Amino acid sequence: PANLLLTKNLKHCKLADVGVSRMGGDRGLDMTFVGTGIYMAPEMVSLHYDHKIDVFAFGISLYEMLRGSHIDYLGKEGKPYILIKCGPNERPSLANYEKKFRDIITNCWEYDPKKRWNFKDVVNALKK
Repeated sequence: PANLLLTKNLKHCKLADVGVSRMGGDRGLDMTFVGTGIYMAPEMVSLHYDHKIDVFAFGISLYEMLRGSHIDYLGKEGKPYILIKCGPNERPSLANYEKKFRDIITNCWEYDPKKRWNFKDVVNALKK
């Protein structure tokens, strides 16, 4: 997404424009429909979500980085990608990617947020 910035030497990625972010706390993150279509977790449509939406977005971003290009934002009839392509078993093929990255991406873009990894899991997997 446009808010991921690379340093000149391409060794570090930084997150920018976190103006809509909020602290989780006890009240959770149920808010409004925000974000860029293809990076939105399926549960965002219901407006009841938590920090796992960021894990989902990370999985999509990692997939795009390994792929070397963006996923098309709009799908059929101009509807946002997430609304038409994010059924429980509908994901692009990861067959050509290293197993480590297949596992990370698959667990990040898990349809069910209860089964989706958290960032601690992602960090641990990246360290291996």
